[in-house]
Amino acid sequence: MTTVNPPTQRLLGKTAFITGAATGIGLATARLFSREGARVALADINSSAGERAAKDIASKGGKAVFIFLDVSREDQWPRAWQEAQLALGTIHILVNNAGVASPVTPENVTLESWRRMREVNVDGPFLGIRQAIGSMKKTGGGRIINVGSISGMVGDPDLPFYSATKGALNQLSLSASQYCARENLPISVNAILPGAVKTNMSAPYMATPRDLQALAEAHPLGRIAQPEEMALAILFLAAQAPANLTGAQLVVDGGLTAQ
Repeated sequence: MTTVNPPTQRLLGKTAFITGAATGIGLATARLFSREGARVALADINSSAGERAAKDIASKGGKAVFIFLDVSREDQWPRAWQEAQLALGTIHILVNNAGVASPVTPENVTLESWRRMREVNVDGPFLGIRQAIGSMKKTGGGRIINVGSISGMVGDPDLPFYSATKGALNQLSLSASQYCARENLPISVNAILPGAVKTNMSAPYMATPRDLQALAEAHPLGRIAQPEEMALAILFLAAQAPANLTGAQLVVDGGLTAQ
């Protein structure tokens, strides 16, 4: 069972814009951020789940709005960002969490599915980073947190194109952090790199008890992480990390890549 520390209002007065926030890691992060005092914009293409999530957070005393956003659409980012700011105020934190995965091999992937994966997993965070830097440099700075994956560090025969997009995101995070530092912008850019996490997106890889057991045993801790654990890592980068922590890639994988 995952233990989440009691709220300490570490994000009081802050506004966070979280993509892919209707489910999984994004939703867990929105809930945790709200408990820590943040106003949260839940951005997603899943309107029904996103609106329910925002209402649920509001029912518990939080300040939350749902924003429809296809992160791969350049024309939608300025509108979504402005909508969030009008509802919640200046945005201090961007969490680029939206992503897609598809269990395909190099032989059976279609160009269309590859392009869609790239659009969401790479173009989306790029557009978010560009939007956030342009806004945050005018409003006193902020923190950008990208949700990458250890798949961007290691090869996977069943996820070659997901791995490729997450590898690109890892490098995008590093380069954006260096740009902000060089330009003396008070904006940190960091990433978390999860291992296996129990979410809707990872469900196809955990379809049977045997799949679940094999995946759990691949991690030295012997289990698959919960979205709430990734949310705690994101909270650290958003609220507790020192101001000079930038360009970090925080691996949260149960010791898998340390083997």
